[in-house]
Amino acid sequence: MGTRSDFPPRRFEKRKVFILRLWARGKDEPVWIGEVQDIQAGETVHVQGLEALFDLLKQKTNQAVEPEQEIKPDTHTIQKKGRKP
Repeated sequence: MGTRSDFPPRRFEKRKVFILRLWARGKDEPVWIGEVQDIQAGETVHVQGLEALFDLLKQKTNQAVEPEQEIKPDTHTIQKKGRKP
């Protein structure tokens, strides 16, 4: 693992900045729901479940690294809002 002096690694020019808010719903088997705000895109996406959160983050980071690659819509998203292109 790297040291504080090499974070973030210089070889990575692409960066994504997110604000993540999570809360649990339900008593017996709580489900984590969340709101992910993509700062650069000005978009906020609501997700239900940690798997959906991880899928969204994977999708967003892959898109940042390979912008020419077509990204399929996230099927776990329950609401999307933000700036229009």
